[in-house]
Amino acid sequence: MFRHGINCGGWGCNPGGFFLGPQGMGFFPGPLGTIITMLFWGVFLYLLIKGVQLLFSTGQRRSVKTDTAVELLRNRYAQGRISREEFQQIQKDLQ
Repeated sequence: MFRHGINCGGWGCNPGGFFLGPQGMGFFPGPLGTIITMLFWGVFLYLLIKGVQLLFSTGQRRSVKTDTAVELLRNRYAQGRISREEFQQIQKDLQ
């Protein structure tokens, strides 16, 4: 078959293109095939993005939060808003 002068007998001429397979049905035949295929690719892309984020995360965000909490604790102690015992207990809990 020809569509707009292009041979459309295979993968690239349906609305879904390569990822939805011939006739836009997906990896599975029938009307549910497109939905299942889209769910598959959605989960795949989500896991790929989360994996890349995990590989390139340095863990600095957690240490920054801990440092900020310790700094706030020290400020409260320096201002006399908490006692020495409270300071030591909270500091122990944060570590």
